[in-house]
Amino acid sequence: MSDNAIPAGGYRLTKPVFFIGFMGAGKTSVSQQLAVQYGLASIDADEYLELREDRIIADIFAEDGEEAFRDIETDVLRDLSQRSPRLIGCGGGVVTKRAENAEIMRDAGYVVYLQVTADEAA
Repeated sequence: MSDNAIPAGGYRLTKPVFFIGFMGAGKTSVSQQLAVQYGLASIDADEYLELREDRIIADIFAEDGEEAFRDIETDVLRDLSQRSPRLIGCGGGVVTKRAENAEIMRDAGYVVYLQVTADEAA
């Protein structure tokens, strides 16, 4: 499908939609369910990061440390914000660890905060 095509559901995004919240809030699940329901593209930012870096997040933390991971995470946000609009499930620490990430997301599109209790996230 070209970036300008209207999906079968008749919906088309003009900007990316970033889903944020605590770990376990359902960011990826909600973005994927909405994508299926409305015929939109979606991506999980952490999965994309692991594919791009050819290693899992735990290994990046263990081998390079959190600061290096956060650098990569910020670069991934910039990358995804410049691609064709889609629903993006973000990692749990994306805005709590780096304020600039919130700015990247706000400037590029829409940010949806999924608020849950600790019990709901568990």
